[in-house]
Formats: sequence, structure tokens, C-alpha cells
Amino acid sequence: MKFKKLSVMFLIGLMAFSMAACSGEETDSKKDKKKVEESEEVSVPSKRDAKKAAEEEYDMSFEFVSEDISKKEDSAEWVFVSKDGTLQVTVSWSDEDPDEFEFDDEELEVEDDDDDVIDDDDDVVVDDEVVIEDDDDDDVVVTNDKPDNTTHEKVDGLSDVYADLDNRSFVINGKVYELGVTTLQEMIDDGVPFNENDIANAGNNLNKNYTSGAFKIDLGDYYHFSVYVSNFTDSNMPANECIVTEVYLPVHQDEEPNGIVSFAFPLDITEDELRENSGDPTDFREYVSDDGKWTTHYCKYQIDSTKYYGSSGYDFEFSNGELKYLTIDYLP
Repeated sequence: MKFKKLSVMFLIGLMAFSMAACSGEETDSKKDKKKVEESEEVSVPSKRDAKKAAEEEYDMSFEFVSEDISKKEDSAEWVFVSKDGTLQVTVSWSDEDPDEFEFDDEELEVEDDDDDVIDDDDDVVVDDEVVIEDDDDDDVVVTNDKPDNTTHEKVDGLSDVYADLDNRSFVINGKVYELGVTTLQEMIDDGVPFNENDIANAGNNLNKNYTSGAFKIDLGDYYHFSVYVSNFTDSNMPANECIVTEVYLPVHQDEEPNGIVSFAFPLDITEDELRENSGDPTDFREYVSDDGKWTTHYCKYQIDSTKYYGSSGYDFEFSNGELKYLTIDYLP
């Protein structure tokens, strides 16, 4: 009887040990599963990631238009327009396939602003002068006056290095502002002439790790200087309290920006002058049109972020030797 009792007690102990071991394994399994779930959590890519993907996909430069991220942050959509205004691209992302972007493009119509077209076959264009030959053999010379951008006044506070990554500054109405330092509210307080419709939204909240849409400064008909701000804090905050992190200017060589905007370099700068002053770009690409009439050089001077994925700095785009587009951005 004693032997049987001992056997029963042994069996009970063995069963208890087995149950405890199974419970432990189940607990460890749950922990492991939780760790796996946590490790598989993905975050929404940044606007810069989407823009970079679009530029690589289409081999052209784009300007940011809008950003739409779902409340659950499981999907996102960005809209960009090519800097020459010919293409609109929508970049989509989903956490179901977090390593891939999807692209949808739409060609845009571009108005022909060529006011120098003359229907008379007898008219001759010589350099910057249009010689109109009339029936009386009296030639009328009309000069195509272009603004003289060769005079560039240096403003105190700007760097001597055109692409200075330690001083990414620009000038509005004679005052120097620095990316990563200046807030939108500072510019508003200084009376910077922002577009009224844009600045009406300056008090709207900007989510953390988000970049705003453009706050435009009108320089002429269909000619704008765009300012963007970003929220790099851990909570939402009004856009006007955020720092300026990007500026963008389509350069019109035949139209002055009304003396409102200037930089450490003249807007008629050549690529050779840029390289002579700031060295070779950190990233260089060349695009030649199919008909060979257009050659575009993309010259970027950038450094990697120490906090986020991506890089920032200066992006100069030259077409047939002339500066056409300029972007300066900041990422901490």
C-alpha cells in the first residue's frame, strides 16, 4: 500500500511538472509572438522617401504638392508635379507591402508662353533683336530686353560658399532666414508677402514628423517662391510655430523675382561657376532629350541625416546651361 501511495504521489508530481513546463512554453511562445509582432511593425515612409522614389522611377525632378496619410497610418499617398510642369505623379504606399511604392502618372498640358513668335516669314531674329522687314524696306528693330542678373549684391549673413551645408540661408526683402532655424511665424511677423490663401492656414495643426504644403510668395504671374515647414517634435503643433525646412524656386531667367528673393549666389549662375565655388556635387545626373535639343544636369550637394532616413541640402537643375530649378532643404 505504501508503494502504491508513493507511486500515485509521484505521478501527480510528474503531471504537475509537465503542466508547468507546458504553461511556461506557452508563455514563452506568447512572448516570442509578441516580439515578432512588434518587430514587424512598420512606419509610414517620409515625403522625401516618396519623392526620391518618384525621381528614380521617372528620372526627373519633382515638386511636392500634397500628402494624405490614413488615420491608422497603414496607407499613404503623395502627389508630386514635375518641375517642368508636364507630369503629375501620385505615389501610393501600404503596410501590406511596405517595401514597395506604386505610381500613377498623368500628363499635364503646358501653356506656350513664347511671345516672340512672329508669323511673318520675312522677319529675322538676330541674337536678342527681332528685325521686322516691312514692304518699305525700312527695318524696325525691337530689342528683347532681359533683366540683368549679373549684378549680385552680397547680403551680410550669407555664406561665401554657394552650397554651404552649414548655412542654408535665403533672403526675403533684404533679411536673411536660415533653414532649420527660422520659424514660419518669424517670417509672418516680418511682413513677408505670403499668398493670402496659403497663410490663412498657418495656424492649422501639423502632425509630428510631417511637412506642410507650400506657403507661396507671389513673384509674378504664375511665378512663386515656395516655403515649407516641418514638425520634428513628438506632438502636433501649429504650422506657424514650425521651422522652415525647404524652399523651392523655378528660375525664370527672363523675369526678375521683383527683388524679393535672393541667395548666396546669383540666379544666372552657371554650373562651372557653382563647381568652382562649391566643388563637385555629391550627386550628379545628366538627362538628354530624345531629340538631343535639351540637356539637363542635376547637381546635388547633400549630407545624410543623423536622425532620419534620407539626405538634404541643395538641388540645382541646369537645362542647356541655365539654372532652371532650385531646391534647398533641411533634415536634422
